Amino acid sequence: MNAMPAYIGFTDIAGLKWAGGNLGERKKRHMPYCSSLIMLVNPAINNFIAVLDGSYITNARTGAQTAVALKYLYADGSNERKSIRLGLYGAGMQGHMQTLAISKRFEIMELRVYDSI
Repeated sequence: MNAMPAYIGFTDIAGLKWAGGNLGERKKRHMPYCSSLIMLVNPAINNFIAVLDGSYITNARTGAQTAVALKYLYADGSNERKSIRLGLYGAGMQGHMQTLAISKRFEIMELRVYDSI
């Protein structure tokens, strides 16, 4: 598990995300690879504001990184919707979220997926 603290000054909110992945026992129990929890606190009075499941936001953020990188590497930072052909290694959650994020930014002409399972 990784601990990722953060502070957003203009809202005066502090947070911590615990996140990690495990294929061993989680896979045997048919559970997702990634598990994470987000806790938000008001640092002025040390009150918890929220405790959230962090799996979706973790997967969405990680998938979106690919689309952002492609915007600058493939589309030269342009907002023009370009066509793209994709090849993914892995048909898990990250491949799904990367494809979803890329489809919001590009027109996917072809998608090829390889998965070892």
